[in-house]
Amino acid sequence: MGMRQEGTPYTGILYLGGILINHGNGPTLYVVEFNARWGDPEAQVIVPAITADLYEVGMRIATGQLSGLDINTDGKSRVAVAGVAKGYPGNYKAAMGKQIFRLDEAEKMDGVSIYGAGIKIESGRHYINGGRIFYLVGEGRNIIEAREKAYAALSHIQSEDNMVDFRHDIGWRDAQRLARK
Repeated sequence: MGMRQEGTPYTGILYLGGILINHGNGPTLYVVEFNARWGDPEAQVIVPAITADLYEVGMRIATGQLSGLDINTDGKSRVAVAGVAKGYPGNYKAAMGKQIFRLDEAEKMDGVSIYGAGIKIESGRHYINGGRIFYLVGEGRNIIEAREKAYAALSHIQSEDNMVDFRHDIGWRDAQRLARK
């Protein structure tokens, strides 16, 4: 609205990054960021869920023909966990060039996808080549199942000198909430 008033209307996707905090009297949404794109890991969990033709969606957004546009999803839950180099986001130089093992095995698991970021492939082998190495996405009927698949797959992945790290708490609050229902 503000951009339109200034004569430069925005056309496209606007991603709101926020956090819900419950202060005891109900949740309050705090806006952390706005992005004119989906970044990592948002794209890895949002885009696979969209069942609409993404080309058509993009063209309709670009041409302003939004009336009647239906964007449906597959109804599945997804949890993305970033595999990062030890030391990231600080100094992770010691991890660079270390081999990663069993990525292919983890990706073959049902309901698991891996999206490379800082991976170098040489002679069919995977090596750490950046701070954010990959995003592993678990997919399921609900958040509990998606989270279980993600962490089960992550348990297979190893690296030379134990240089791949990841958070162990992704999605735990949502899983607890669902378990209480």
